[in-house]
Amino acid sequence: MDILVCVALAGGILALLTTLGGAQEVGSRSAGYDLARSECSACHAIEPDAPVSPNPDAPPFSEVAANPQMTEMALAVWFRSPHETMPNFVIAPDESSDLIAYILGLRTP
Repeated sequence: MDILVCVALAGGILALLTTLGGAQEVGSRSAGYDLARSECSACHAIEPDAPVSPNPDAPPFSEVAANPQMTEMALAVWFRSPHETMPNFVIAPDESSDLIAYILGLRTP
């Protein structure tokens, strides 16, 4: 692997860890809901009581939240990884934090 690629990758991971590492509150749930409603709801069911997504290949957010492996870090990595079934969606770090706060806020105790 090229040294510049390694340095860039390490820098990106460090920035991500710094962003998520020290925060008690990930982001704004209400801002995350607004983002989900405007950008995600065409494919994903974003409401807590919506069991089926408009796109059958897109999991409902409540299902994503119920998965115990979907931590703040896992969701942050998920948002930055390409997926064949998802459009190339670029999300700013603060928007990512807001969306993570909304999704994780859907977890039931």
